[in-house]
Amino acid sequence: MARNMVPDTLFPSDNQQGVPVLDLARECELVDMPLAAWGSVARASKMLGTWHFYTDDYRFSALWDKPHTVVNTGCRAVVEVNFTISEQMPYPVALYKIYQKRWLSRYWQSQGIRVIADLNVARPFRELNMLGIPTGWKSYATHGYNDRIPDLEEEFKAATKRAGTKSVYFLVYGGGAAVKEYCNTNPYIVHIDEYREAVKAA
Repeated sequence: MARNMVPDTLFPSDNQQGVPVLDLARECELVDMPLAAWGSVARASKMLGTWHFYTDDYRFSALWDKPHTVVNTGCRAVVEVNFTISEQMPYPVALYKIYQKRWLSRYWQSQGIRVIADLNVARPFRELNMLGIPTGWKSYATHGYNDRIPDLEEEFKAATKRAGTKSVYFLVYGGGAAVKEYCNTNPYIVHIDEYREAVKAA
């Protein structure tokens, strides 16, 4: 479906920047397996699990023009699109990428797809990245890196603060032994190895 066939709409927002707010009714409480990287199977294939976007931006950049491509796969859930947001990025650019991420998520929610909020952004923009995640939201994901264990701890704290409880669903994708060891110490964190992403079309 082309972009001009998707409603040109403003979704409800709870912030001055106009970033769409996620719909709590379409929060993903559990990951439907398989969990697969966008682009790991043919996009015309059916994939009845959960898409994630912890991959190169070029693999999913076209979704801003054709967001219904994800809907057409029949997926049950998505981890939010993870546009690269680096430490040196100008604030307006980072804000726009976060707007795009939340708009796509809110659109997919309107099509019946459940969403896990993405927290994997550079440290200077972590607070900005919380725009559009409503108070009480309990479903989060991030990418794990062995040299960024303190970042995992901070992201988990940010998730529990927004949720208002430690009882959250916190998915950590990838990373090595150190990441897995850290995840195993926290009963609210689910770790999934990158090698498990490969799926066959249903």
